[in-house]
Amino acid sequence: MVSLSEPAFSHNDAALGYFSSSRNSEDYKTKRDSSFITGETSTLSEGFLVMRVRLVGYEPDLERVCAAAMRSCYSPHPGYELFTHTSQEKVLDGEKIFDAERIGGLLKRALELGHYDILEHNSITWLAEADEKEILFLMESSKFFETSQIDEQRWLITTNLRVLVELARGTNHLPLTKELVATLSEAAPIIASALSIPNTKS
Repeated sequence: MVSLSEPAFSHNDAALGYFSSSRNSEDYKTKRDSSFITGETSTLSEGFLVMRVRLVGYEPDLERVCAAAMRSCYSPHPGYELFTHTSQEKVLDGEKIFDAERIGGLLKRALELGHYDILEHNSITWLAEADEKEILFLMESSKFFETSQIDEQRWLITTNLRVLVELARGTNHLPLTKELVATLSEAAPIIASALSIPNTKS
């Protein structure tokens, strides 16, 4: 049985700590949304809680990391060399420049092959309003979901790109999962485009 009463992991605490500090991190992209912190009243629509999800952190160059992992499966060069191969000035034998076109091609190929394990090399964190039943569904649907409860309705949720892709291609259409998937357009635009997920950025 999954317990929802205690924080399930440690690095969500760092994400939550962002909201109590003004410092910027070079290793983690972050976005603020004060409405989650002020405890404002939740919006109700036809008797149901309207889900609210905000992307608060994801690793820089997330898609480049995953593409380098993909290519390293078939290349004599390690992933870190592929990751930094961005110009003709640094030539790697038998390799093309690791530019946006190359990254896009590798990621789309991974999706075609179902090579999802390369999408695990990252973490993405959200602040969300949800009830325990929906949080329980997330935790039971994948071992990669980690949650930490802030108060009665607010949660920090962390997972990786693989889980989002599986949710996008799955049959579950709960408001919470739909809103998590929608943030792919910001965190992983190449993959979002390949999955035909609309760009929700203003």
